[in-house]
Amino acid sequence: MGQDAPDRTLVGILEDGDGRPVVGAGLTLERGDDEARTGSDGSFRLRLPAHSGPTAILSVVDRGRRYRLPIPTEEPERVRAVIVPPDGVPLRVLTPGSAPVPRRFGWQALRRTATGLTEGPSGDAGAPRFAVRGLLPGTYALVVWGGPFLPMVLEPVTLDGVTSLPLLTVEVTRRGGSMSGRVLGLRGDARANAWVRVKPEDVSMRLPERRVSCRADAGGRWRLEGLPPGRYVLVAETAQDAPTETTVNLLEREERAVDLVVGAGTNA
Repeated sequence: MGQDAPDRTLVGILEDGDGRPVVGAGLTLERGDDEARTGSDGSFRLRLPAHSGPTAILSVVDRGRRYRLPIPTEEPERVRAVIVPPDGVPLRVLTPGSAPVPRRFGWQALRRTATGLTEGPSGDAGAPRFAVRGLLPGTYALVVWGGPFLPMVLEPVTLDGVTSLPLLTVEVTRRGGSMSGRVLGLRGDARANAWVRVKPEDVSMRLPERRVSCRADAGGRWRLEGLPPGRYVLVAETAQDAPTETTVNLLEREERAVDLVVGAGTNA
């Protein structure tokens, strides 16, 4: 008679969507009889049933909310479990080690329908670990960017409205071009809070709205980065001035300085 397979131990860390340890959460495995609670660093240990398959379902209760997470069991002592609501996607964005880590990251969700892709929620983050939120069940393409790097598309990403997705990794490695400058009035005074945006002349170039528009700061300074090479129409406008437009031919990885004078119409 064959002997029963020995139990194995699932050892890991439980984190939230922003990469912070989840402390004091209760954990069980579906079809298992062991229970655990995460420590002060989010660590946990759970006994795997003897005949577990390649994936186990981890049930987590944290502050009264229940999460259901699929966990691979091939390396049971090196598990990173991430809890996000079923309308979220935990992301980790990798950038080249030779470049500074960007201070701002962003994302745009595009939901796949029978007629193509439609724009969904979008958002910003101040660190390379964050969670996309506010997605209905369905299949998406996620456009992700960081600092001066061109956006990357992660697809397909499918949500069922019940199960939390595992941590997904996106690499952004190709540096784009940038435009920056000041928005000024006809007398050379700074126009704080002016709205600046670029429009690609190539209509087939689809860029997320958050990537092609910004507000000028108190000194009228603005900056847009991570732009593909091409010809753009650059527009600046304020509540009290007529908008101005200028055309810019942006080269690959070029850093173009452009000051915009509102109230004068089209710049030469």
